[in-house]
Formats: sequence, C-alpha cells, structure tokens
Amino acid sequence: MSTLEDLLVGGARGGQALVLGLVAVGCADAGPSRADGSVVRDSAGVAIVESVDSVWGDDRWLLDAPSAVIGPPGTVFERVVGAERLRDGTVVVLDAGSGALRWFDPQGEVRREVGRLGEGPDEFRTPAALVETGGDTVAVWDSGSGAVVGWVDGVRVFRRVVARTGSGSPRAPLVFGDGYLLPFREGIGTRSVDGLGRHRFAAPVLAWWPGSDDADTLAFIPSEEFMTMEVAGRPAIGVPPFMLQTGFATSEGAWYVADAAPRVDAAGRSWGQIDRRDASGGIERILRLPAVRGRVSDADRESYLALVQERSGAPPEMAAALARALIFPEWHPAFGALEVDPSGHLWIHAGAVHRPLPVEGPWRVIDPEGRWLGTVAMPDGFEPLSFSEDHLTGVHRDPLGVESVWVLPIVR
Repeated sequence: MSTLEDLLVGGARGGQALVLGLVAVGCADAGPSRADGSVVRDSAGVAIVESVDSVWGDDRWLLDAPSAVIGPPGTVFERVVGAERLRDGTVVVLDAGSGALRWFDPQGEVRREVGRLGEGPDEFRTPAALVETGGDTVAVWDSGSGAVVGWVDGVRVFRRVVARTGSGSPRAPLVFGDGYLLPFREGIGTRSVDGLGRHRFAAPVLAWWPGSDDADTLAFIPSEEFMTMEVAGRPAIGVPPFMLQTGFATSEGAWYVADAAPRVDAAGRSWGQIDRRDASGGIERILRLPAVRGRVSDADRESYLALVQERSGAPPEMAAALARALIFPEWHPAFGALEVDPSGHLWIHAGAVHRPLPVEGPWRVIDPEGRWLGTVAMPDGFEPLSFSEDHLTGVHRDPLGVESVWVLPIVR
C-alpha cells in the first residue's frame, strides 16, 4: 500500500452515524416557540427540538488560562490519546506511542506510571482511549485485545473483554449504567461494494451487561463514510474528503448519536441531527441544529487537496492522480464529534472532523433540554479529550507538533 493510501485509510476515533433526516416535519405537531428561540414539536410521541439561534448573548462560557500544563521539558509524549483530570486534581494521561499510563500531580510531576506496549498482564496491544467512568477509576480501552482495563492510582482492579475484533473494528466503548455500549463498524476491506463512490453501511450498537458474555444489539446505525476509488489505475479504499461520521456519548441512562449528514430543507438551509435514546435503543428526543457550513466550494476543494499534499509528502504526479480520483460531496458535514459533561450538557464539535487530523476548533454547547446555548472557542492547537462541569482536559500541539496536556478551567 502506498504512502498516499496509508494516509487515506488512516483510522478514525469517531465512528458511526445515524442517518435520520428532518423526520416528518410536515406531519409533526408544531409546538410553540420558546422564549429562547427554539421550537418544540412532537412526532409520534417523540419530542423534536429545533434551535435556529444560540441563546447566549454577552453572557457566555469562556476558557481561562491553563490551570495545569504537563509536558516538555519534564515529560515528553509520543502520541496522547487520552487525558483526564480526577477530582483531587490528579491528571491521568494515556500515551499510545509508548503505551504508558501516567498519573501526574497538578505541578506536572509523575506520581505513578504503568503499562507499555506488549502482550503481558500490565501491557497494552493498542492503547486507544481512556473510558470515562465518572470516578477515580481510570479505564483504558485496548482496541487490540478488545478489553477495558481499570486502574486505581496505579493498581489494576479489573480487565474485561467487551469485543473481539474479528472482521470488524469497534470504537471505544462508553460506560452506560453498570455496563458498556460499543458502536461497532465492520471492516471495510472485507465488505464488497458496487462501483466507485462514497459509501456507508449499517453497523450495530452493542451493549454488554455485568455477568454476561453475550452482547445485546440496541440499534443499527449507518457507519462512518468510506470511499472506493481508483488512483493511478489501482483500486483504493480511503477516507473521503469531508467524511460523514458521528459523535457518540452517554449520560444518566441515555445515549446520544450526532448525525453529521446534512439535511437540506425547502429554504435551502442545511441541518444536522442528534438523537437521544434510552436503554432499549428507543428514540426519546430529536435535536436539530443548523449546520456550521454549507456547500463545498472550489476553494474548499483546493484547500483540502493542498492539505493532503502537505501531510502525505506524495510526489506531484501521485497528488495529481489523487485529485482526479477524490469524490467531494456537495455539502459539508453538519458538525463533527459529540461529547457530554457530567451536568448533561452536550458538546458538539462545530466543524468537520478530518481524520487522522486532530479535532480542533470551536465547540457548540447544548443544554440538557436540547437548547443550543452557544459556542466555546478553543485555543489554537488544543484538542479536548475529556469534559467536566468546570474544566476541559486535552492535548495541545505546538507548531512543531510537540504535545503537552492542558487543563482549561471553564468560566461560566
């Protein structure tokens, strides 16, 4: 496989998408507009909340200067994939490059360190993410073994296999009550598709409950998008420009799927959708937000091609072949990743996620009732990895790509 194809087939942290359009708007019972500008409808017993404008005016959430910075020269990270601040101020960092899981005090000094790459009992095959537990237990998602491994202050307290990858590729599981939810996508290399183009397919959301080795299938949702194309006379499978994918999050007995697929209404406005589902997979509420960006322009295409050329280092002839093979969509994705904080506020990445590039830029905030509050700007180079009620913890990359972990207080 060529360098260019390596770039195109690079994995994504985001995963599956739920393809639901503007469901039955013409048949829904329109409710009154609320004072905040949102509209609540009802369709077959499912509340539909549409927020055209944000609620915030001058009074909005801001991010303060970092309360903790962990990184060079004291600590060098190879590839941070998880970072979380515990209740006592301890910052836990998972470095996929070295396989190390480290506990730092607020001053950046290492208190504990465990793990490395390998096959042993305290080693990880492919450390991919931290799993949010809501307490002081730090859980690592080892995608290579399909296991969640829990640690308390450097001591391993459990290891549970929740997926056997086989022909598929699960993303990081989420804690859901006393079990786990895991969106599962089939391996695109093993699936036949007809012709060249952009594709998605149905993928299950699986639930693992305590005491059972079997998983329940809660729903089928369309996968992240992939592309089949021909580059320089050779077939290739890759990540398409402005790929459609979803965010996936859980909170207090509910789980959310944010659909990045834009839905265009009669007025020419592009919308995105977030579905709140219960423990059985049933839809409880549908949230709709206007998309951040509209049609894909010629400038967008040129910018994307320049970025691919820069990142791949491909020779000009290969870059030209790619330019001819890429299939651009008509519309940008409605939004990107989805997270939820302990207070039930949803955080929606306000732009497209271009994996394997970092998830950077502003995030929208939606309150527990489904109202779009507004947008929180992020510092340049900062990718949030965990969301709390009063701070964000994530990785900052300087212009040379050197990583540090930042804790940013939220000023409400």
